[in-house]
Amino acid sequence: MSALYIVAECIVYVLGVACVGAAIWGNVKLLTCSITSDMFLRKRGLTAHFGINFALIAWIISVLVLMMSNTNVIVSAPRILSLSAAILTAICPFSFICFSIIKAWMIYYKEKWSYFTLQSEWQRIINEKTDKVDTNWFIRNNQKYGSARYVTKISVAYHSICLSVCIVGMIADHFKLFPNVVYALIVLPFLPSIVFYLFVVCKTTRSKLIQDPFSIHWERKLHSRLQLLLFASVLIVSPLQMLHPTAGWLVSSAIPITILYAMIHVSTFSLYTRWRRLAFAFDTNDDAEKSFSRVISLSSANSANSASNSQLKNKITLQMVLSKDKPFNLLMRHLFREYSSEILLSLIEIQQYATYLQSQMEATVATVESQYYDISLPKSVPISSIVEDETTDFRMKAYRLYQKYIRVESEYE
Repeated sequence: MSALYIVAECIVYVLGVACVGAAIWGNVKLLTCSITSDMFLRKRGLTAHFGINFALIAWIISVLVLMMSNTNVIVSAPRILSLSAAILTAICPFSFICFSIIKAWMIYYKEKWSYFTLQSEWQRIINEKTDKVDTNWFIRNNQKYGSARYVTKISVAYHSICLSVCIVGMIADHFKLFPNVVYALIVLPFLPSIVFYLFVVCKTTRSKLIQDPFSIHWERKLHSRLQLLLFASVLIVSPLQMLHPTAGWLVSSAIPITILYAMIHVSTFSLYTRWRRLAFAFDTNDDAEKSFSRVISLSSANSANSASNSQLKNKITLQMVLSKDKPFNLLMRHLFREYSSEILLSLIEIQQYATYLQSQMEATVATVESQYYDISLPKSVPISSIVEDETTDFRMKAYRLYQKYIRVESEYE
């Protein structure tokens, strides 16, 4: 029987090492994509996405170490290793929950913000002096609770405190101190985070109006199912550990390792393959061009020249879409539903800044005109409050636009 346990433990170790190696390779592949600024990855937030993946990798390693310290089949582990493994096993779930809350909250918040912004007026994003007053909580607090950097600071600070309390409880349990309260110190710090995470996940119900070109909701749903499977496996296998400790530890290590790697696989290889397949399908599909043709033909229906309308349907340019009210607003609404409104918003403000800069450079206007492509925008588009601010010079205007659209993890990156 001991020989069978040795073989089983070796299989679990090989499984764990293989999963860690594959997970590291998948994240290296994604890091290479982030260097080339692939949009599908940046939409998720680099900190939260890679934070979850590396927390899962560390979690797999901690499961292997914890199994080694409790089975004693191949190696007789010292007692201190058991405490170290237990602490590491606590750090990894806390890190995973911390970054999962950040990611889930940002998905939930951006979905609500996009919905309520479409219900009100997107023009206020460009010019805050628009008459309409924002009374919605998501719109008013976008700079704070819609900022990944701010949410990350709050989540990391809170979970660091909870983790410290949990580690104190584990050390007290190891040395048999405070037996009446030690388990409360270990378990209670997890509960608020788990409850809040479940609340956010349940509230993030994908609307039929919201498209998912970056597979954000697809990844979220798969992760939620795998997390439920992980929780169910722990409940099922726990009695086995009590009946037969050695076999119980082997089974309760192999199953979580497989599920944890499955979550990493979804966020690395599956996500990368899915995005490439969707990107290829988009490149070979002419539906977008046909849609723009219909939009432009509708906006030009009042034109008296039917021949020019026929030519317009055959050749649609981005300038045509951006220069007319109805196509422009439809494009803006479409981008909001794809979590990509910052593309057109930044184009508007940077275009207006370029026009302002051109008017300020009278001495070199001929040179500027030869290198500058002017985009005609509809009259309904408001002037940027940054550009029209007379108290700032062109350098400060450029810096404020950088802070708004270009800086990493900015409000409208």
